[in-house]
Amino acid sequence: MGIDRRMLGPVSPEVGPSHGAPLEPGGRVRWAAHTAIDCQDAAAWRALPAAGGRAAVGVVADGAGVGPELRPGCEHPVDWFSTRLVDAVLARLSPADALGPVVGEPPALADAVAGALECVRGAHPDCDADTGPWATLAVARAVGDRLEYFVLCDSSLVVRFTDGQVLQVIDGRLDALVGGWAGTGPSPASVMNTPGGWWSARADVRAADEGLTGSFALEEVEAAWLATDGATRPIEMFRTLDAPAWAEAVARDPWALAHGIRAHETEHAERLRAGGHKVHDDIAILRVV
Repeated sequence: MGIDRRMLGPVSPEVGPSHGAPLEPGGRVRWAAHTAIDCQDAAAWRALPAAGGRAAVGVVADGAGVGPELRPGCEHPVDWFSTRLVDAVLARLSPADALGPVVGEPPALADAVAGALECVRGAHPDCDADTGPWATLAVARAVGDRLEYFVLCDSSLVVRFTDGQVLQVIDGRLDALVGGWAGTGPSPASVMNTPGGWWSARADVRAADEGLTGSFALEEVEAAWLATDGATRPIEMFRTLDAPAWAEAVARDPWALAHGIRAHETEHAERLRAGGHKVHDDIAILRVV
């Protein structure tokens, strides 16, 4: 079944409609699910450049929540939140490779996220931030000889190593709760940002302590990408690719990968709706190494 382009966003202005071109470090693909609906055009990202074939810092946030007209307490749309969150995280990280030496040790990624959450909450003090938008968050930073990461909720870091192995770093707590919920007991939505539940970037700075963190030796990393769950649907939802095959596809032609996702969504729209899933989801991919 062909893609109904009335339901999709325009081609990514960052990469254009070309095929067969891999992303360079700092390059990105973005395809909004529904550009006519502000709260669905919610994926945001930024990258700070560095020498040596990598982005010094990359951040991807995938905003979520209903529009402000459907919720009390906060007047701000989802894209307002996700964009400010990304900017606030970057403002707190020290891209030493890009800007030269810094004084002291660069801040930990979790500390930068905590400060960013406080900053964004302070940007709408008259709102009830606990009812406002929220976001997933994936951060990667090349500092010294390491690639550091912070991953919260279901956005991912996918790393292809020089020995050919591929690792997807993803916080699977939300998917586990959704998959295991039988319609009785607390719903997954009711245990967001609670101990024993799942965590997202919203108003509670404790979320910064709940992200997955770690690092890899840069000399062992061939390529690495940050991606929203809309971009990794072939791995988690469709089961058409595993992580190594996804990495091969995005390395070869990320725009072709995005088109394939959209075609699969359209072909299986009724099945997705019947399973309680949105048909189309925001696709954002940012290469960091």
